[in-house]
Amino acid sequence: MAASAAAASSSSASAPLEPRHDFYQSAAAVTVSLYVRGLQASDVSVHFDADSVHVEIAKPAHYVLHLAPLFASIDAQASSCKVLASKVELSLLKREARQWPSLTRNDDAPAASLSTASQSAAPAAKSKPRSTSKWDTLSNFDDASNEPAAAGAGDAASLDAFFQKLYADADADTRRAMMKSYSESGGTSLSTNWNEVGKKKVDVVPPKGMEGRKWDQ
Repeated sequence: MAASAAAASSSSASAPLEPRHDFYQSAAAVTVSLYVRGLQASDVSVHFDADSVHVEIAKPAHYVLHLAPLFASIDAQASSCKVLASKVELSLLKREARQWPSLTRNDDAPAASLSTASQSAAPAAKSKPRSTSKWDTLSNFDDASNEPAAAGAGDAASLDAFFQKLYADADADTRRAMMKSYSESGGTSLSTNWNEVGKKKVDVVPPKGMEGRKWDQ
């Protein structure tokens, strides 16, 4: 019995400790700091995998930090470790530029919950508050020629986002110019110059090879 108790005590005493640690991040990487002082590079062993990181420190005590599964995949080849005077610093290179709300994820959680957590953690690119208008429907203009562009679905979506941002960030005169030119030209012309547009009606500018016609009332 005494021998068994001694063995159990020895096993408990040799159990590894988890070092104090925290993390911060950028769009490209997560930096994990392990606060253990006075280490040499030879005291630290690190293994990076796509979905996990395993760190062992030999002294002054036996420390182990195992992070798995990571909240999102990393580039194991590009990730690195630095042993500094006051800490060990891990640089985990993200495969996707999104915010991590935590270092690890819970695989038992529903997939929808993980998706929601990821989206809520991502920095929101919000435009200035504005009222809704028919300008939001603009989706296919070539800003160089002010004519409808022959663009694919991806190009149209990009143009749509561009013009919505341009309108959202514009001052009052620029918005008036955009709305007036778009409305009076039947959606075929676009101007941001209120000094020019405000003085006259904007004519319809049909695409090359086409004729502009008015519908009979």
